Amino acid sequence: LEMPDAETPHLPGESLKLMQNVPNPFAGTTRISFSIPRASNVKVEIVTVEGRLVRTLVNEYTSPGIHEIHWDATSASGARVAGGIYFYRIVTPDASATRKMVFLR
Repeated sequence: LEMPDAETPHLPGESLKLMQNVPNPFAGTTRISFSIPRASNVKVEIVTVEGRLVRTLVNEYTSPGIHEIHWDATSASGARVAGGIYFYRIVTPDASATRKMVFLR
């Protein structure tokens, strides 16, 4: 019997994975997928090439497994961002990863 709040054990060889966004480059909305080996606090952010935070897409305790989120090229205030290169990063207590994407306006 599995307890709903039980910590999922961390299996050797499993690690955080941040997949390339699809489509990339994109003009409207893009999909970002990631997987985490065990439940933990997860933050997914969009940042500029200068490192300025554009928007936080996820900031919550997340179950293990594969997750998918969408970004519509808007900032935290809801304004459409300028075309160009952006980075998306995932941060957990155990690991972090960053990838590059291109928004065509």
